[in-house]
Amino acid sequence: SSALWPLSTLGWPEPATAEIDEGQSFLGPKNGFPDCLDYYYPGSCLVTGRDIITLWVARMVLIGLYCRGDVPFSDVFIHANILDGKGERMSKSKGNGIDPVDIIAAYGADAMRYVLADMQTGTQDIRLPVTAICPVCGFHNNLTETLHGSNIFCFVCGKNPDGSLKKGACGSEFDVLGTLPDLPAAKLTSERFDIGRAFCTKLWNSARFAFMNLEGTGSGGWTYEDLELSDRWILSGLSDTIRKVNTGLEEYNPNRALNAIRDFFWGCFCDWYLELIKQRVDSAGKETSGKIAKQVLAFCLDQVLRLLHPFIPYITEHIWQMFKSLVPVRGLGKLAAAPESGNLIQASWPKPLPEMENEEIKSTFAFLQDVTRAVREVRAARNIPPKEEVVVTIKAQESQMNILGQHSGIVKELARVKEINLDPAAKRMAGAASNIVNECMIFIHNAIDDSAEKKRLSAALEAVEKDIRGCENKLKNANFVNKAPADVVNKQKEKLEELKTNRQAITVNLKELETE
Repeated sequence: SSALWPLSTLGWPEPATAEIDEGQSFLGPKNGFPDCLDYYYPGSCLVTGRDIITLWVARMVLIGLYCRGDVPFSDVFIHANILDGKGERMSKSKGNGIDPVDIIAAYGADAMRYVLADMQTGTQDIRLPVTAICPVCGFHNNLTETLHGSNIFCFVCGKNPDGSLKKGACGSEFDVLGTLPDLPAAKLTSERFDIGRAFCTKLWNSARFAFMNLEGTGSGGWTYEDLELSDRWILSGLSDTIRKVNTGLEEYNPNRALNAIRDFFWGCFCDWYLELIKQRVDSAGKETSGKIAKQVLAFCLDQVLRLLHPFIPYITEHIWQMFKSLVPVRGLGKLAAAPESGNLIQASWPKPLPEMENEEIKSTFAFLQDVTRAVREVRAARNIPPKEEVVVTIKAQESQMNILGQHSGIVKELARVKEINLDPAAKRMAGAASNIVNECMIFIHNAIDDSAEKKRLSAALEAVEKDIRGCENKLKNANFVNKAPADVVNKQKEKLEELKTNRQAITVNLKELETE
């Protein structure tokens, strides 16, 4: 009977018609009363696990070809099976399965959907460690550690294999399956869902920050030339993200699509763009720049909500309802459209912005990010207080000097730098900490003790030389060079050249330090 499912549900072997409610339209072939089988067969995609490919999927295809002369679906999405922490398939009889209702109660439906989509990377099975929460003391018991065998009917809270109790456990016996009325029942959960809850929290807090800075936002008649570097960079990244999400969904790879959104939203939008525009949206002296920043912020958040909606529909819909009343117009005029919609679930899907894509902008901003990180690394390593501004001297190539000369404000804003001195002949001054990025020497004034810096650079030189020897040995290996993919070999060669460049820069800096 399973083989007939695509046919029998549509009335086969007799024609079946669908009645249309008054006032509704149906684009069917027979004046509002279509033959369901003709209209709906074949379908598009079947979602299933690999364990029933021969038992169900293949049989549906064979019967569909025999009875209708066509396959019942064009695509088959074979998803992974979720296993417990031991690698066993979740089963109610084994007591190692998780009730989605318990997960929703503890983490929310969106967090659960997020994690399940994030774990879905193909047909490889997924391990999801199961935790039983003691109904007496609330201790989290990892069922992977149980020694009860394949079936777990009852469990002792926090009991070690040697019979001792873990710290914080009460030793009470509880029911895992919910079949022992004489014992209190435990809830089964998994701490893997913490990731989903953390992301939803990040989205909520970021939206709240945006709402506090979007009052009075309205689309203006700006051109691409009116945008600042950070605006152009975030819009270029957004367009690239939309393409990656579309590709992931078209390939039935929700993990790839979700990772693309997360990397953009968390890594670019929150960590960099929101931090950069704080002064712009607050500054009264840069009214036009502030308005542009607000509108770009509104547009990016609008597009992020649309992209995230299939994965976390409830929180995105809730934010959308608040968003549309606060900022009804979220497009960028002629630069980019954001069609309005009463409900997010009915909103149009984002489209790439080819006119915003710019590789030069990406590389320029990436260099500024590297310099910012380099200064931050020194600040963290030398325990420089976050509110204390530092003075920085940079020695770099001419092209890098030009970038820093035009956009040094980005580094100043994000790395708490008071002054940046650009000097192509700069040498390390006494007490300055140094860092290297892309052949660019960065000196942070009054940050270190010279003797300690010598030791650090010597250790860094030793580590770089070790990595160089590893790359050289790999490239001397004929099996690696001949059998590895060309792109892998090329990456090793590029890595070797980069390491040699860093070695030279460290050596020069170490010599300068030793001559003082």
